[in-house]
Amino acid sequence: MTKKIRFNVLSAVTTVASTLENSKFKLKNNKEFDKAVERLDRYFGTKSIATCFLCSMISYYFDNQGEPCSFNDLSRFFDCPVMPIINCKEDFEELLEKRYIKNIMGPDSRKVSIKNEFELSEPLLNAILQNENVPEIVAEEKEPTVIDMIRKLGSMVADRDVEAFQQIWEAKKMEKKFADDSFIKSVLELIPDDIELRLFLYNCCDDFLRDCETLLNRAVHYIYGEGSFDTVKSFLREDNDLFTKNLIEFTNKDSVLDATLEITSYAKELLLGDDAHLFKKMEKGTCIINPETITAKALFYNKENEADMNRLSASLKDDTLRSIQKRLEAKGLPHGIAVLMYGAPGTGKTESVYQIARATGRKVFHVDISNSKSCWFGESEKKIKKIFTDYRQFCRACLKEKGGRAPILFFNEADGILSRRQDSLLSPSAQTENAMQNIILEEMEKLDGIMIATTNLVGNLDGAFERRFLFKIKFENPSVETKKKIWKSKLDWLKDDDLDTFARKYDLSGGQIDNIVRKVTMDEVITGNRPRLDELHTLCQGEKLAKEGRRIGF
Repeated sequence: MTKKIRFNVLSAVTTVASTLENSKFKLKNNKEFDKAVERLDRYFGTKSIATCFLCSMISYYFDNQGEPCSFNDLSRFFDCPVMPIINCKEDFEELLEKRYIKNIMGPDSRKVSIKNEFELSEPLLNAILQNENVPEIVAEEKEPTVIDMIRKLGSMVADRDVEAFQQIWEAKKMEKKFADDSFIKSVLELIPDDIELRLFLYNCCDDFLRDCETLLNRAVHYIYGEGSFDTVKSFLREDNDLFTKNLIEFTNKDSVLDATLEITSYAKELLLGDDAHLFKKMEKGTCIINPETITAKALFYNKENEADMNRLSASLKDDTLRSIQKRLEAKGLPHGIAVLMYGAPGTGKTESVYQIARATGRKVFHVDISNSKSCWFGESEKKIKKIFTDYRQFCRACLKEKGGRAPILFFNEADGILSRRQDSLLSPSAQTENAMQNIILEEMEKLDGIMIATTNLVGNLDGAFERRFLFKIKFENPSVETKKKIWKSKLDWLKDDDLDTFARKYDLSGGQIDNIVRKVTMDEVITGNRPRLDELHTLCQGEKLAKEGRRIGF
């Protein structure tokens, strides 16, 4: 039975916590503090030191929006070293025994261990807020999951007091208990004969779940023990089953001491299934652009372009795209939509992609080509492969959303990876370029979404790419009529005769006209006046770099 308490519990907790904060954990005689501690000792049924720790953790809980509290957090709260706090481990174990707190990181929730993060009991907090007796807090009957066991294994691996044989025994116990779990089944099939390698994978999974990377040198040392440099070298060569079976990959390989790893997208899907996308970390050089963040912009095309763009936009409307893909699949044809936009710079290729995404409500998976290459042999191929793996996973996640649509995989300025393949005997870089292109060609064959690439140098395009693009849309500098529309949309104060003059006199792209309009806007802000026509002509003349001039060289 709960009943109201005759003193204000929350006020007493506040008195104790505010006295202890920044006290360097030195308790001084204070009548108000002593009275509050005495009352709370009886209320919680704890010794005074345990009461003080509990009040401090309650204060930390409310100040940090319910975050778990560690020894280091308490050290900062008291402004004292960690060791005096750890020295009071019996007081923490008293709180654990009463289930006022729960150790979410230790292998045994009722014992203090090397790794500790304490959560407060909800029934305890509710009783304090309601100023009622603390009810009896019963143990949770929740059955541990594979994730729970992996977290427990990760804590054991990092605990230097736990022997290697104990780690292995615990891993085997977990595998036996969850033998029917799809993740454990897959791991045992992929790595049937090496428990230490499997333990290494479980440790990497635990690090991933904690949102951190695995430091190779430390993990090998913890699992394989002293003198394990040959094992480290084996990992650096990527010749064990964790790499060959696509379960882990390097995130940094600059040196032995700094090398870091994480589990692959494939391993994340094995571990988390449909929830893997919630933990998605994008490949460096890729980003997601949401359609609602794209500013609407009027685009003007030449007549020959307009029909192509209208056909493409219509094809990418949700219902139409589904029907097209279903029909293509029924005929045994590839049903991914691959589009190449090519032509001179500033003609609206990139902006067209964004406006199509906005109009069709599709997210854009944007790829920065410069970040898809690496100086390390073999790394560029992995990066380009991972881009497509990430896109497929992102595609699945988007389609699961309410009203979800397949996103657009966007390779902007793709000249560097779509150019003609070179003689692989010429240089190692030619071999890498060819290998990357082979991966892209293979991925385009099995594309199950939308891919758009833009390039200024279509003359360098490899023939194998040409046939894989369903739409090939050429962008040229705008015609006189199109330029008049662009000028009118940007500077609506120009008269019809002036529009005609600027459109006919200056061979400018839409992007170059944009540049001039930006300079006009800047001048208006600086001077407070609209530019004269002669000033606008000067800006147009200065926009195009002169082609003539003295030749330099021999």
